[in-house]
Amino acid sequence: MNDFPLDSLVQLWDANEPLRRVESAIFPADLDGPPMTTGYRLWFGNTPLTLRAEPDFDELLLDLDGRADHPEPFTDRSNADIWVHQIGRRSTWFWRLTNQQGYNDGLRIELVDDDSTHTEILEFVVVASAIELYYGQRVT
Repeated sequence: MNDFPLDSLVQLWDANEPLRRVESAIFPADLDGPPMTTGYRLWFGNTPLTLRAEPDFDELLLDLDGRADHPEPFTDRSNADIWVHQIGRRSTWFWRLTNQQGYNDGLRIELVDDDSTHTEILEFVVVASAIELYYGQRVT
């Protein structure tokens, strides 16, 4: 099991910088299945939060300096439908997601607009060596 760097998330939260850019890394499709997202890089101000799927234990690895090795190249996805509405929002909360076996396999991020009237929740969960992105909303 990996050491999930909560201190790094606290530093990112303390900086209170808005989300400026989103990149993802895609493992190309092969004969057995579709392309898989194996990494995300979220730029809060000038600080990159890199998320990557660790394939041996299906855990989520975090890096705040942007220098972590990654086998696939990152491509700007800021204009994709899911991200265009998140750009400019600030993080208000981060949650580490740990499964019933004790593996740190996800991260939940709450983003809010400048006037704090609208909140978005994104979850990054590693499943089968890929990062699945979930979008959540308040129900009640």
